[in-house]
Amino acid sequence: MLNEYEIVAWSLWLDTIALEDDDYTVEEKTLFTAFYVKISLNNDSSLQEIFEAFFNHYMPNFIQKFNNWISVNSNSFMPHPVEMNQKYIQLSRPYNPKMEQDIVEYNYIVDDILQISPPYQLPAAPNNLNEEAKELHRKEIEGTNK
Repeated sequence: MLNEYEIVAWSLWLDTIALEDDDYTVEEKTLFTAFYVKISLNNDSSLQEIFEAFFNHYMPNFIQKFNNWISVNSNSFMPHPVEMNQKYIQLSRPYNPKMEQDIVEYNYIVDDILQISPPYQLPAAPNNLNEEAKELHRKEIEGTNK
């Protein structure tokens, strides 16, 4: 339930903290950081109450663990606008696992092909023509498609 801005801030924070330690699992720390980003970047107290109720229902003692963890780690979350912009640009790029320099964007190529390709259906003859004129129209269309 994070928007793009929150995902960028969360990603920056995940890059800087160690996810593995003895006190909390990776899943807990991931949820703690996401929840903290959500509540710290929003001024809506009802939103926080909703998430707290959800977490307490599905994970007993989550809020207590969260408060203990955040009392130690909240000062490590200070996203800088320039860093956030750079991270946003990085996350917005097309997926490129091999770090290739030139990525071919096939969506544009397919769009171009569809623009220049002829339609698949033959145009229908106007309804006001008699049968003989419709037959001539059909033969004319078939002759131009060969």
